[in-house]
Amino acid sequence: MMETTIVSSPTIQTKSMRRKNRIRIRKPKRPPVEEEESRWPELPDLILEHIFSYLTMEEKFYASMVCTSWNRAFYLPNSWSTFILEEHVLTRRKFNYYSGWQAIIAARTDKKVPTHLMRGGRPIRYILDHMRTQQCMSTVARNFQVLIFPPMTNFYNLYEFMNMLSYYAEQQGNDNFTVKGVGSNIHTLRYTFPCNMSPREE
Repeated sequence: MMETTIVSSPTIQTKSMRRKNRIRIRKPKRPPVEEEESRWPELPDLILEHIFSYLTMEEKFYASMVCTSWNRAFYLPNSWSTFILEEHVLTRRKFNYYSGWQAIIAARTDKKVPTHLMRGGRPIRYILDHMRTQQCMSTVARNFQVLIFPPMTNFYNLYEFMNMLSYYAEQQGNDNFTVKGVGSNIHTLRYTFPCNMSPREE
């Protein structure tokens, strides 16, 4: 007798069958993360005043453009209780139509000058900008309590600043330019005389 064996051929699985046989494990969807809003604009004015009191005039100006609450803190009284008149505060570069930007003839200090303040190997001459100083006097100068003058090489700028401050303090809003209250709260003036004003050759 002949024995017959039937061999079953393996079934050919198509792509669709493979997809059905796969067990898909779906990860549970996470709830959408809500973006937390910044709380910096909600700082109390007392804290903002304390922070602004440590900033320079330039830093206060840029910080006031962050939001409306920081812009309001720019004009708060304690933000300007101490005013430091540094070398290039409220100044502009001196320009001459014949020779261009003016440079200091001889560097009269040992302090290194940044490259952006140099022209032709010499420091650029800065003079007090009366428009900026007038705007400062009209807006925040009434809050000055302590005036600090660090060592500076241009005494003319210091002279012009004190002239304008004295004029505002005397007029007290009696003319069309000044405002009341300027100079009435000042109780301390600190001036540091520079001892290294002469060139090295001297």
